[in-house]
Amino acid sequence: SSTHSHATTTSTTAAHTTHSGGYLVLLVSVALSALMASLRGQCHNKPPTTNHTLPPVRPIPGPSRREALVATVAAIGTTYVTTTPALAWCGEPYPNWTYTDLQFNEGLIPFRGSQLFIRVVGDEKQEQKKGAFPLVVVGGGPLVSHAYLETLELIAAPTAYGGHDRRVVEYDPLGTGLSQGPPMDTVQGACDELEAVLAVLDLQGQPFHLLAHGTGCATALELLARGQNRRIASVILASPLVGGPIPRPSEVSSGHFAWGVAGPERDPPPDVQFYRDRITKGIRPATCVKQALQQGGESGAGGAADNAAVQAMFQSVQAFDPTPGLAALRDLGVPVLVTRGLAGDLCEEARARRAAEAVGGTVVEFKLAGHLPHVDARDEYMNTLGPFLLALEPEPAPVRKRI
Repeated sequence: SSTHSHATTTSTTAAHTTHSGGYLVLLVSVALSALMASLRGQCHNKPPTTNHTLPPVRPIPGPSRREALVATVAAIGTTYVTTTPALAWCGEPYPNWTYTDLQFNEGLIPFRGSQLFIRVVGDEKQEQKKGAFPLVVVGGGPLVSHAYLETLELIAAPTAYGGHDRRVVEYDPLGTGLSQGPPMDTVQGACDELEAVLAVLDLQGQPFHLLAHGTGCATALELLARGQNRRIASVILASPLVGGPIPRPSEVSSGHFAWGVAGPERDPPPDVQFYRDRITKGIRPATCVKQALQQGGESGAGGAADNAAVQAMFQSVQAFDPTPGLAALRDLGVPVLVTRGLAGDLCEEARARRAAEAVGGTVVEFKLAGHLPHVDARDEYMNTLGPFLLALEPEPAPVRKRI
């Protein structure tokens, strides 16, 4: 469900001296009412991006919607009040406060002759002021864009809107989304992409939380197995698909090699039914999940069953040995959270518990959620993830006031 922003408007009506003056005031009032109705409504377009922290090769273009909104509101003396915390977006309208109170930095960075798309949501200055650490998110799929992880961006929101004033870092693997270049087809190549993201954001020596989902957990464990001294504050393995065969449709007639897609409600083909039973519990996929699937695969237009890169990456993940990475994570000694859905998650209970036991972590399961608890049960997921991250960070220094 969407959370709506409410607007309160203060206006002054001049005294009517003539009928024509009254009509003029009426016309102005109607025009202002129409403008306010437009502004009150939440917008499905993403807020515009700025590039404060990224050195992109090419900024992602977009209209200056946020700046226009701020200027218009200031001009007509309107104050926006959000009465309840806003949920993160996944095809839902962007709340108005995201245009004024949240930074979106997007860009492309060079990587092996190609370009990686990075999206950073949140204010680095506020993060430092609160003593918070950024959350770096590694997507799964394999080879789908970051879009299906959008609900996690609420963590970046100001505390007044239910967030934690920390940056959330996402990226599109090569061959997906807005990244440009042929896809990686091994876990090791995917890890090289992650290292490039950490390097450009200067996170190789700074504390950060690492959240990996699904097959992306292999990428995260490969990073840990490489043994470089990174200041990882915590690790979240979300529905980890490592250490054994990965369930998938016995017959893949269309859509993503491992996930399938949504299709007819009656008599769906096997991959469609598999998607509904195991990936997410909605009859139709959430908008962000559908977008991620459409942006996945080598062509960038959809991961088809015959996509060689997706299949090669799938096989690489299945063959990946998680033992060195789990051992490195155990030796690192940071808190580990393992999450999964209880309603048909591709990550079976035994797999999740093996991973947690190997590193001394905790398993949290979500009812009525499949492979994407952060989408199916996003409120509960945020209420679990947020306190977990906050508990690992130092209390901000109290502000001293002179009396």
